[in-house]
Formats: sequence, C-alpha cells, structure tokens
Amino acid sequence: MALELPTASPGLPWRGTIVYLAEGTALLVALGIMLQRPDAGGFVTAGVLASMIYAAAVDLLTMRLPNVITYSGILVMLIAAAVAGTGTLASAGLGVLIGGGLLGLVAAASRGQVGLGDVKLSAMGGAVVGHEYVLPGLLIGTASALPVAGVLLLLRRISRRQAIPYGPYLCFGFVVVTLVAGSVLTR
Repeated sequence: MALELPTASPGLPWRGTIVYLAEGTALLVALGIMLQRPDAGGFVTAGVLASMIYAAAVDLLTMRLPNVITYSGILVMLIAAAVAGTGTLASAGLGVLIGGGLLGLVAAASRGQVGLGDVKLSAMGGAVVGHEYVLPGLLIGTASALPVAGVLLLLRRISRRQAIPYGPYLCFGFVVVTLVAGSVLTR
C-alpha cells in the first residue's frame, strides 16, 4: 500500500513537478549511498534518507510532515544502530536527543513558526548522522533556508511573520552531511 500525498492547496499547478523532483532526488541519493556502501548499513541509510526526502516534498506542498515517516525513520535507524553495536546505538540515540531537543527549544521559542514536525524530522536526521554531525546538519539546513526566505521577502511573496516549510531545508542539511561524512551505519 503506497503512502498517498495529502491534497495540496489550490493554486499549486506545479505539484506534480515537486513530487517528481523529490522522487528523482531520493533515487539519486539512495543510489549514491548504496554505491558507496553496498552493505546493510548503506541500504538502511539510503531508505531512510529517501523517505526523508519524500517527507520534505510533502512539507513543501502541505506545510505538514507525516508522522508515519518521521517516527518510523527514527525507529528504523535506532534498531539498525542497535544491531550494529552499542557505540553506534549511543551515537544515533544522542543524535535523536540533540536534534530533536535543539529544534524543540527553537519551536517553543518561535511561538508556532517552527512546528513539531520539524522537531521530529530533526530527531530523525540526528539518528541518521549521529551526535557528531547533528549540529552541522542543522546549521547547513538553516543556512540553506535563509537565502530562499530572503528572496521571498524581497519579492513580497511572504510576510515577515509568515511560516515557510522548513522540512526541505532540514532534509537538505542532513542529506549533505550524510553524503560527506556518512551515517552512523556507514562510518
């Protein structure tokens, strides 16, 4: 049974294009990781990152991150890390706590501008990259959102208080870190 995309807002004629780009990106990232590490850790990492990219596309279209993806991604990574060993499990577990905790603090301070879906996605990314690389993942994701938000503000497409989907940028940060440094399962 396939997970169906929620209905997008009216006025998004490019909805299909976003879905196709997300699918293509997920496939390329997954193939790249599997070619680097054609073992169980590489396959699990590729699957979790592909689902993270799909979640980012859903967020871009609907301003919601599916719990079924974030919770299952965290669970799959923690189970795979436990199978890999206690050091790997500790790194993934700390990554979940640091990623989810830091963005949870930001969400509490932002009064609704950062949602709980973003917190769960950060926890998922933390499980993938581990405690050593969760901060660079968050930093790259946040830095990648700034120019886009700046251009949208300059073009008056959004207001200063309007929320934008943050999931695609968080996803970008964690994918970049995983491609450069590896996941907890592929180091």
